[in-house]
Amino acid sequence: MTTAERVRSTARHILEDCMATDLSAEVAVARLAVETDMRAPELADVALDMRTSAVEQRGWLEDIAVLLSGKADAFDSLRSTAASVCHDRLRGETGEMTIRRLAEGFDEAVAISPAASVQLSSLGDEEKLTAATAEIVSWLERQDFTGADKTILDIGSGIGRFECALHARAKHIVGIDISPRMVAVARRRCAGLG
Repeated sequence: MTTAERVRSTARHILEDCMATDLSAEVAVARLAVETDMRAPELADVALDMRTSAVEQRGWLEDIAVLLSGKADAFDSLRSTAASVCHDRLRGETGEMTIRRLAEGFDEAVAISPAASVQLSSLGDEEKLTAATAEIVSWLERQDFTGADKTILDIGSGIGRFECALHARAKHIVGIDISPRMVAVARRRCAGLG
């Protein structure tokens, strides 16, 4: 098997795994960005080639191809955002060093794409991030985690998306994060909220 065939095979396996676990097209694209080195148009071709063997998932594969086809620059930005943060603890790294490295990584990620820095499956699209945030807020409400008598602490608050979405649904909400750039973005987003 050539290197090109092996790389295409890896992309196919990622897509097959995403299909088997019923993940959204956006999550599949995020995984492709993180787990492959292929360019967006090549990945779109892999998805389209898979349609003949995965007839029931034809629409899903076409959605992936559409997400990849028209937005090669956005895909590259997504890949750069993901590469900014290494979640694995490095050998010999102290806890303090890990926190500093992660803070620097998230500072870099938010500078590339605020939306993707907090949720790769948003694909850097604020509308997709807002929709995903609304789903989570709805779940929080169903779990009775919100209410006029509730104080909420958001650890790892990122760009303040939950503070914006929950400020009217809680007595008080506080967001904290290790990334100074994310905190700065959150302050701008939350300016003027009650």
